[in-house]
Amino acid sequence: MRVACLGPRGTFTHMAAERLYPGASTVFVQTHADAVLSCARLETDAFVAALSNSVADYIGPTVQALLSDEARGLRIDRGTVSLVSFSLYRPPQAGALKVVYSHPAALAQVGDWLRRSGARAVETDSTVAALALIALEGDSATGAVGPAGLGPEYGLDEVEVRLEGESRNQTRFIGGAREAPLEEAARYLVRVRDAADIRARLAEVGEVHLAGRRGEYRLFELVGGPSLAAVRAALADTGEVIGAYGF
Repeated sequence: MRVACLGPRGTFTHMAAERLYPGASTVFVQTHADAVLSCARLETDAFVAALSNSVADYIGPTVQALLSDEARGLRIDRGTVSLVSFSLYRPPQAGALKVVYSHPAALAQVGDWLRRSGARAVETDSTVAALALIALEGDSATGAVGPAGLGPEYGLDEVEVRLEGESRNQTRFIGGAREAPLEEAARYLVRVRDAADIRARLAEVGEVHLAGRRGEYRLFELVGGPSLAAVRAALADTGEVIGAYGF
């Protein structure tokens, strides 16, 4: 089995993919949306992507990809929660820190530390891509925020740990494939056409969270363990269940 996920090797998404699809071959892509669409286009057999985190709530690129026409037919049948902690990496003999590279979600989760540092933040495709970038450039004024323990692999010094402070930051990851079978679960993702009463109908069977919207479609997450049949009955002909999983 080939599973698409945000790369390169060592990202939090890669770690989640190894938990959700043990033994599978990972195919690294540049964004969470690319992972979803890679599976939708039959380029891979499954995908893993971040659905939400403690700071940014639902992840826009993932939600937009799931609501795209290309993604119809994908079904999410598993999920996992990762406690994420971030370290600061610097090149050897680094000087004053002026620029920090990392993925936008990571930069948001270490926002307090970043403001205190006074450094300018620059976004990269992933946390690990940030490490690779500063290792390649060797600029003594740069740093990168990424998962702990990766310094030796990139020839970098891990100079600060737990940049998020006392926060217990979490990221929720989902995994799915084309036409994966859905079973009873604690959480459901539903894709619905805009309807005046749809949220009220869904609220009768579970706690409702709006994950995002695209055109006339909305993506809701239902929490609280309603039955799959009850969710489908509430949707009637206005949408479909595209995910059933637990965290």
